[in-house]
Amino acid sequence: MKMNNRNKIILRGLGIGIMLILIIEIFSTVALFFINTIIKKRPVDDFFLDKFAITRPISYLFPSSKNMDYFKDAKQKDIGNLLPTSEDKWKDLMPPDSILGWRLAKNVKCTHYNKYIYITNGQGFLSIGKTDFYYDPVKPKNVYRIIVVGASAVFGQGAYTPAENLPAMIYEYLQKINQGNGRKTVYEVINAGIGGYSSSQEFLYILTDLIIFQPDIIIVYDGWNDQSYNNLLLSQPGEDVNSLKSLTHYGLEERLRRSYTVLGSFSIFCGVVKSYANIYLNQSGAVTLLRMAIHKCKNINSAQKSLKYDYHQRSVEIYKENLTKMIMLANFYRFRIAIFLQPIMGADKKVLTPEEREIFQNIGDLPCRIQFYEAARGAFKDLRRVYGDDRKVIIKDLSESFNNINETVYADSGHLLLNGNRIMAKNIIDAINLSDVTAK
Repeated sequence: MKMNNRNKIILRGLGIGIMLILIIEIFSTVALFFINTIIKKRPVDDFFLDKFAITRPISYLFPSSKNMDYFKDAKQKDIGNLLPTSEDKWKDLMPPDSILGWRLAKNVKCTHYNKYIYITNGQGFLSIGKTDFYYDPVKPKNVYRIIVVGASAVFGQGAYTPAENLPAMIYEYLQKINQGNGRKTVYEVINAGIGGYSSSQEFLYILTDLIIFQPDIIIVYDGWNDQSYNNLLLSQPGEDVNSLKSLTHYGLEERLRRSYTVLGSFSIFCGVVKSYANIYLNQSGAVTLLRMAIHKCKNINSAQKSLKYDYHQRSVEIYKENLTKMIMLANFYRFRIAIFLQPIMGADKKVLTPEEREIFQNIGDLPCRIQFYEAARGAFKDLRRVYGDDRKVIIKDLSESFNNINETVYADSGHLLLNGNRIMAKNIIDAINLSDVTAK
């Protein structure tokens, strides 16, 4: 009898505890809703709804992504909706790789912020419109194969569907050229963009995976991630920087070293537990509200929190070294290469629209952007002086392509909307000048 009463007390206590946690979560989420809509005057979008466990079911009822029927028709494995805090889902999309740091998973589909759609095929390439697609490593005759390499701006962030990403716009523009001049050149465009890549990983990706696809030309569209990741890496204390390694490579090496001891293996286990605990804590309205209060007391805003590096001149040297390696690789394997410095907000002279000005106010690394891009433009001039007479090498700074554009082109501080991708696709193809080329 005493045991039954004791069990009842424990169960009652657990019930009261769960109810208190639920009440605190509801009130905290309501408070965040009030802060977001009334004080910050921001709309309640899918990012807000999907971030918190309490509100997530609502976001599933009202998905904002265009062409969701198209997404549902894709046969690939659905790994869900990705947010910056969805560490476990990001690993499903980009599993670790010992050479590249990470690569794209095969045959998966997902949404990002519940609006951008990503679809990969069985080779780990991203869609440029089709849900079922394959590229024969032995290039068919009379096909001019273009591989586009880069990070998330190529990958498709900012584009609502795969048919709106940069490689898709390049393909669309080439089809218009074909129709306009009556030619019947068969162009094939492969989206080999991978989110988070810098020039070091792009070079390794070309070397280890992409040259077997016999490209006629590889388009390299980058700069932003070298600005951020190279400087972040150079800011790490005690690192003897290898220009072909990312922070992920160093992290994987350290993890491997620790795995050889019992204590090190236990520390890895603790790190994994902590990582998954953070995933669930990030879904809590109460924890988010508490963190906001702490940052407010310490006078830390989100932009300051994200800025953890200063500009290092070596960051541009690393970028230039990796681009030079890509050119040497192209010359050795006899394919054309076109390298473009991408535009990002703050490093150009674009007149910002009201929507873009709001984004601009939250850029935390603006001084670093400006310094890096000034130096990178100089590096591009140096590369053109060395390789300018080589018809198989195109090097062009496109970082100020939007200086005379008055419409909104930025989805955030660097990723582009559909109209921005269209402008860049035209600029890229015009620079390459494919009018007199034929497939190998």
